Amino acid sequence: MPESLNHFQQLNSATISAVPASGVTLGEAPDTLKNLSKDVLPQGYSIDYSGESRQFVQESSALIVTFFFALIIIFLALAALFESFRDPFIVLVSVPMSICGAMIFISLGVGGASLNIYTEVVLRRA
Repeated sequence: MPESLNHFQQLNSATISAVPASGVTLGEAPDTLKNLSKDVLPQGYSIDYSGESRQFVQESSALIVTFFFALIIIFLALAALFESFRDPFIVLVSVPMSICGAMIFISLGVGGASLNIYTEVVLRRA
């Protein structure tokens, strides 16, 4: 009998620590572990994450919902500002497109442009 049993989420647990190989993103590592655990772990066993991986897995799905609500709030604020439901669409489409247009020239290095703190300030003022 072991002297103590490790618990995680009020269940007996074993801790497996791993560091992703270079070039493996934080999003790919939990997916790889999940696929590997399906093949290796017996029926009835499950995996859960802790630390940075746990935060990534729990909050990655909330990012889409948060982005959607942010767009709604921005649209409603612009609609109140312009007193129109048509004009906010124009702003919400044209601003990201203008930033992408500026970034194309910067990424191509046209005119010796580079992405640094000065170009970020200029892009944020646009």
